[in-house]
Amino acid sequence: MMSKNILSGIMGLVCLTVAVFSCSKDKAKYYGDAERGKYAVWARIGNYPNSSTFVVNVQSLDTGTLNYVQSGIEVDEKLNYGLVIKDGYYYETLGKGRFGKYQIKNDRLQITQEVPFTHLGTEYAHTWMNGDLVLIGPSGDNKSVRYAVMDSVRLKMRMGEIALPAIPQGYDKFIVGFAQFRPSDGKLFLGFNYGLSSNYKAIDGKVNIAVIDPNTFKVEQIITDSRTNQSGFTSLFQPYSFMDNNQNIYFAAGQLYGDTGDNVMLLRIQNGSTAVDPGYQIFDDNPDRISGIWNLDNGKAIVRYNNSKLSGSHIFSFGVLDLGNGQLQTLDIPPCSSGSIQSVIVESDKAYILTNHEGDTDGFIYSYSKSSGVVAKGMRVPPGYTWLLRIDKLY
Repeated sequence: MMSKNILSGIMGLVCLTVAVFSCSKDKAKYYGDAERGKYAVWARIGNYPNSSTFVVNVQSLDTGTLNYVQSGIEVDEKLNYGLVIKDGYYYETLGKGRFGKYQIKNDRLQITQEVPFTHLGTEYAHTWMNGDLVLIGPSGDNKSVRYAVMDSVRLKMRMGEIALPAIPQGYDKFIVGFAQFRPSDGKLFLGFNYGLSSNYKAIDGKVNIAVIDPNTFKVEQIITDSRTNQSGFTSLFQPYSFMDNNQNIYFAAGQLYGDTGDNVMLLRIQNGSTAVDPGYQIFDDNPDRISGIWNLDNGKAIVRYNNSKLSGSHIFSFGVLDLGNGQLQTLDIPPCSSGSIQSVIVESDKAYILTNHEGDTDGFIYSYSKSSGVVAKGMRVPPGYTWLLRIDKLY
């Protein structure tokens, strides 16, 4: 139960927000106050529909205490926690009829630019290509797959449709998985499947990947793989794919957590190839399902996975996965209840890890040292929130 002090803090924040709306000369641009910082921590207080999402700027994730009540910016009107971030800017479109670029600057949430945008539905994949943001997803009726290439500076865009093979009999919609641009040869890879609107578990049962020329968005090749039954997942809310320093593409493929069917496995497309590597598959003998993967740039990755050895609401653990031999080392971090989205930041020798905890005890943001393998407690997170949603590196 939320304490009276926290409830009082929330009411004070609401009053402060109202005051900012009332006094600001430009009401459309600024949405509250926060401490300027290098990182952002997202916290949700309350349960839907009576909930609020706060973003708190902090200078360090190694020390201090997260103050998500008195210093958080309430962002529900403009930002959803499923978004894209790059170089301190948030890019967001989630069924709101617009595409926007936002920044937390001068202690406020600032609208850099917004443009009308109804080209895609609410599910889409994204990748960066020579400084441009590429969004790919089904149309609103899921009958076609569309793309939008956005100049991240001016938000000028070119849009169109990708001519994927037609939806086969027995299915009625497109499902989009991962997207990855590979600079070494300028090719764009898109995972996709076919499904049924009436049953989200009905999927065509194999990996499909389109190899695309991003200059014209013409499909050059369709590659398939039958080792598992889905082409991976979009990285809008949690990353399920990455490209390493050698431009090898790794992607998690298989059924999502909670579904029945094949286990999730990690597959690879090697640099210079346009085929899924037939001799590579790891995590495939693990009964647990991947729920996010982050590249450590040293032949390893951090994996957030459903830990079937645990019961109750704390079901996710974090581990370090060796990308060569598939060995998984569970990290000494408290299990995470579902709810966190973007849970890991990797920079230099450290990876910062966000984990939800329950109860009246303090939690922490943890750090993992790539060189020593040591896990340490960082910023203290006091109780009182409902979910910790994500951490971001802003600057």
